[in-house]
Amino acid sequence: MTEIEAERGGKCKMQPNLLLIAALLAAILLAAFVSGLLVGDWKPGIVGRLKVWLGVQPRMFDNQNPYYRSKLAFFRQTAGVADAIMLGDSHIEGIDWRELFPDVKILNRGISGDTSEGVLNRLDEVIGRHPKIVFLMIGGNDLQMGVPVPLVDANIRSIVQTLGRQGIHVALQTTLYKTSGYWPQINNKIDELNRSLSDLCTTPDVSCVDLNQALADGGALSSLFSLDGSHLNTAGYLVWKNEIIGLFPRRHGVSDLPQ
Repeated sequence: MTEIEAERGGKCKMQPNLLLIAALLAAILLAAFVSGLLVGDWKPGIVGRLKVWLGVQPRMFDNQNPYYRSKLAFFRQTAGVADAIMLGDSHIEGIDWRELFPDVKILNRGISGDTSEGVLNRLDEVIGRHPKIVFLMIGGNDLQMGVPVPLVDANIRSIVQTLGRQGIHVALQTTLYKTSGYWPQINNKIDELNRSLSDLCTTPDVSCVDLNQALADGGALSSLFSLDGSHLNTAGYLVWKNEIIGLFPRRHGVSDLPQ
């Protein structure tokens, strides 16, 4: 057999394999769609997750995607300090905190799709702003990716401890529930994570804010406060504002932070 014939034979063998893989992917996505319609758990995010697992779509939730890198590059290239920093994922990024708290020198350090590992990776930029307090919410994307709760717990503890060593008070906000049926079993994982971190609430340099208590209905995010089943609408952010307003340091004079 000549080299050309061998090459042609190899290509012929590869083509059926590619067709088989494509057919398998289509069958999996179709099954996810049909089962979702039947049981009521259909969400577009399920398709995205399958694509990630099968290696046909880049991860949306990690600290290597282009959006994360672009946002972090912007943060690092700006100057200035802040009294308070809002730190986390899309829940943090999704509102202009300066509009909600015009009398506070505040920075938004939320990045959509970020994880606990991603926040750890960029803490130096946050610390460099010399905030008196950091309002932290992170962990939801980790859980949707399937990261084990103990690992998310460990990352969040590292974030809190690193900030504490710099004399920065942390307002640890509970990871928010999703609405009922948004993602199978996700609220159980969120409960597990929030419970596992509850002992941090007894730490002098940590204040805990249970946002689920104000925003939840029957162990799930209330649809009254939900934009899309996961993120908050305007009413939800206004509730959030009321839950944390007493923790901000005063613009002038003695700090209101817990001693």
